[in-house]
Amino acid sequence: MVVGDTMYVSTSSGPRYVFALNARDGTIKWKYEPELPRDFMSTVCCGLDNRGVAYANGRVFVTRLDAKMVALDANTGRNCGAPPLWITRMATQSRRRHSSSRTL
Repeated sequence: MVVGDTMYVSTSSGPRYVFALNARDGTIKWKYEPELPRDFMSTVCCGLDNRGVAYANGRVFVTRLDAKMVALDANTGRNCGAPPLWITRMATQSRRRHSSSRTL
């Protein structure tokens, strides 16, 4: 996604990382590299899908592999707040497609 002179991308296997790149020459402006819990694969129900990033009001939004949505400052890549905006919890391991969510 391009906003102004910045391109925001998330890595294809994940989204594990988010990059802000100078859209003109490709240089990296910042990289978001969250620490994920060791058991994050327990919340991945359908493979390592990448839903990309979204932008609004100077923030870049991304859902992480540990089922949390975060807002990043579009200029710095810093997390705009903790806790995450959204957390999804799996109902049971055997019924992975049925999850419950809550807004924080």
